Amino acid sequence: MKKYFINTVVFVMIVSLLVACGGGETQKTSSSSGGEKKKYALKLGNIAPDKHVWNESALVLKEELAKRSNGRITLDLFPNASLGGEPDMIQQVQSGTLDMGFFTVAELSNHDESFSSWFMPFIMKDHNDAFDMAQTDEAKVLFDNLEGVQGLGYVFAGMRHVLTKDVAVTKPEDVKGMPIRVSPSPSITDWWKLLGAGPTPVPLPELYTAFQTGVVDAIDIDLDALMSGHYYEVGKEFTPMNHMVWPGGIVMNKALYDGMSDGDKKIINDSIDAAIKHNRELNIEREKSNLEAFKEKGGKVNEIDIEPFAKKANEIHSKYSKNEQIKAFIEKAKSVSAD
Repeated sequence: MKKYFINTVVFVMIVSLLVACGGGETQKTSSSSGGEKKKYALKLGNIAPDKHVWNESALVLKEELAKRSNGRITLDLFPNASLGGEPDMIQQVQSGTLDMGFFTVAELSNHDESFSSWFMPFIMKDHNDAFDMAQTDEAKVLFDNLEGVQGLGYVFAGMRHVLTKDVAVTKPEDVKGMPIRVSPSPSITDWWKLLGAGPTPVPLPELYTAFQTGVVDAIDIDLDALMSGHYYEVGKEFTPMNHMVWPGGIVMNKALYDGMSDGDKKIINDSIDAAIKHNRELNIEREKSNLEAFKEKGGKVNEIDIEPFAKKANEIHSKYSKNEQIKAFIEKAKSVSAD
């Protein structure tokens, strides 16, 4: 009887062990082949104001992720630099304390010079050129130079123009000695120095006060930021230059992205594509509507001869073409713009 009891216990233990092993294997198989079942609560940060076109696009991304994942992938948005400045947020994405970000390419160029490709003056003429360029290998490969992040694409906030308080800018000589707010990117700074201006980096949350108090007398800006940031209340002279496009890089913590199943990666990528499509349509629409809104607010739009500005741009192109990626980008952008 004792022997029978012992054998029974051993048998039960063996069966239990086999069941446990089988259960673990089933769980593992389910996890690897059905990883789409995992839930993600993602966070995305950027510095743009609430009503900026980037945040409108981020809302589309949020909706698409929820819809395509049946609610498994959620996205909380933190605009207006609520999680800190861009250098801080990029570090947060690299470390994994922040999942995603829409970051100005101006800031990304401080991490790798090749992103300055986007700020070569007058290589793209409009939004359509910019969005087409963003789909090229020459644009996508730039993300490979960043550590700890996965590049997912680009959003845009319009072409760049010049807003001044009360001095009309119509020729290069008009900006000589003028303190102009720029994003802290070497190529943008070099461009305005070449024109004789005084490029002055000012964090976006501090820009309105800096413009109002005379720290800067001009702003290198896109129309969406101009209107959503209410800078028209201070600056009344607008010069439509279209000298650069204003891109934002969409990035995600690389370890997080790499750890996702193929199915969830597809959801992420397809949702990004939908947000970018919306961003493209919205940018083209807002470039027109924002200009009209600026006029309605009492703003003056100046006529300008672009040729004298564009001629000087070749000096910047030559300087930065020593970087092979920038050189390839310039050549491709000119080709895209010519099509």
